[in-house]
Amino acid sequence: MINDRHMANGDWSIQLRDDTPWEIRSEFRAGSASNRDNWRSFVCFLENDVHGLDGTSLTQAVKEAFAANVLWTGPVWRRGDKMRSFGGPSLMGFLGNSRGSAFKMAASGHPSFPATISQIITGWFGSGAVFLTDNGITEGTSYSPTTATVDQMVYGSYLPPVKGPLDTMMVQTGNEYRIRPDGAIDWGVATSLFRSSPTVFVAEQMSGVTDAFHTLDVPLDGITVKEDIDGLRNAARVYSKDFDIAAGTGTAGVTTLTTLGPDDISSWSEGDKAYFCGPFTKADTNDVSDVTALSQAAADLYGYTNREIRVVCNDRCVLGYVTPGDWVNVWAPEDGVFDSTREITTNGRTINPEKIRVVAVRQPFTPGMGAYVVRYLGAFVWNITRITDYIVPENQPTQLELGYPPAPTVQLKFQSVLKG
Repeated sequence: MINDRHMANGDWSIQLRDDTPWEIRSEFRAGSASNRDNWRSFVCFLENDVHGLDGTSLTQAVKEAFAANVLWTGPVWRRGDKMRSFGGPSLMGFLGNSRGSAFKMAASGHPSFPATISQIITGWFGSGAVFLTDNGITEGTSYSPTTATVDQMVYGSYLPPVKGPLDTMMVQTGNEYRIRPDGAIDWGVATSLFRSSPTVFVAEQMSGVTDAFHTLDVPLDGITVKEDIDGLRNAARVYSKDFDIAAGTGTAGVTTLTTLGPDDISSWSEGDKAYFCGPFTKADTNDVSDVTALSQAAADLYGYTNREIRVVCNDRCVLGYVTPGDWVNVWAPEDGVFDSTREITTNGRTINPEKIRVVAVRQPFTPGMGAYVVRYLGAFVWNITRITDYIVPENQPTQLELGYPPAPTVQLKFQSVLKG
């Protein structure tokens, strides 16, 4: 089972058959006897079962050719059941790993501040780490990132895990990121980084590929929608070191940023709207742009009604054309999911779908998919072993979670603001 999430750690798991030979199971071992606390095995999933990609003591060039066929990758961090049950996180797990094996920081390390997100990514991940080794993440491609800057790094750290400061700087500068199956981290504005012009259509009982859309095979009652306002919050505050308060009202409300005094903690008003804030926190910076950006980002995270859309579909494998972070067209008029301002034609029908983001994909290992275990032997040599025939298939439907992306991980000192 593969669980892939937008800017969050996913996970995977497989169960091997009881008659799986030991030489297959042993490829999930640690990389060397002297380094048994740092497993160097990865499982790579392919949309289709491709033969002839395996071998022993393979060079980097052969491994890179193999990686071009990979759809999703996860490190092997869990095993049990007499070496027949395996699992682990997605590649995002490297960023959240407190042991420090996420990447090799460039010699320059942190850039000089103020710095753009591109300068930070290049400094942190641009050292040429090689995929499917101990240091699994390397610099990828930028997709129209903003030029907004992070002015101080006082809330960042040279120490792992790096996901907290990375996410904090992403929301400050208005960017997002993803990790590709080949271990490269791409970054930029969401509309350039992900499929912002939908190529996938989601509706019940309208499967097929027509025009420019891939219509998922969603059965009757395969879409469920839940909405509530429990998570709604339209303001957030962050103290600067000098105790000025930056108040962000969020893109769902008034977008003006207002600097307030310490006597205006509980509420304030703008025009005919009154705003109330929950807990606030103090930032270890005097830079107004950093403080206001954080408070605005915090407000934006809670500026909408909480909405959860779950989709069940019978498609064999969707990860090739649906990635968490993408936008898709969704039409479920009986649940209020439509947009009268948008009109498309699919399967010969003219309808009005709503454009919604994919938050997560839950993909079972189904017949027809392929899987390999890749073990790093050191000195840029790998064993690649096909394990497709030994995995117990999962007779479960594919599931999608749609809606607003969840709040990203942030540094601990900002938790009270971002979680309210």
